[in-house]
Amino acid sequence: MDEINTFINNQDFVKEAIGPVFFRLVVCALLLTLISYFYKKYSITLGAKSHFSYVLPLVGLIVFLIIIIVKSSLALSLGLVGALSIVRFRTPIKEPEELGYLFLAIAVGLGFGAGYELITIVSTLFILTYLYLIKFKNKKDNFDGDYVLVITIPAMNDFNIFDFLEPYFLSLKLNRAEINEDKKIYFFGIVFKKDIQFNQFISDLKAKDPNISVNMVENTINW
Repeated sequence: MDEINTFINNQDFVKEAIGPVFFRLVVCALLLTLISYFYKKYSITLGAKSHFSYVLPLVGLIVFLIIIIVKSSLALSLGLVGALSIVRFRTPIKEPEELGYLFLAIAVGLGFGAGYELITIVSTLFILTYLYLIKFKNKKDNFDGDYVLVITIPAMNDFNIFDFLEPYFLSLKLNRAEINEDKKIYFFGIVFKKDIQFNQFISDLKAKDPNISVNMVENTINW
């Protein structure tokens, strides 16, 4: 045990030239800004995009700073493990996509902090390009995923919404209904048929009553 303590205490800082470190910091910040912009523009996450996109560069640069510091000393590395063991992160990640971008920001900070600039840049650009191509490929007018459909109908309109909706969907489930004096609000879990156009569906529904309002979001919310 004494030999281990002596070895740890004798670890000196491995000093790096400020120029290369600063250059890596700037490039890291630029790449993280690109990730933040990409998330804000192309993410399908519902709400709080601006706030979370601001957090991504912050997390990546903090990881960069931590790696730059701890990699210079074994004692600091062990101290970091001890410090993190008493820290609890309670901020909920509501969207799996947010977690993915958060890990990407952390990976960029780790890569630049450890000195793997080229592989980090190439890998990050590949990942973003891959995500963009997938989004571009899936961009179409018809919807074949799992969605929540919110329909608001004036209370005076008594047409059967269930019979009207059934031909459009592979799956139709009423999750919630709110009925009061002036309107009826229905929350449906739906899966569109592949040959159904959303615009045509809206037109057919509006033909029943122009005062009907429709909202649709991906089924990522617990109703």
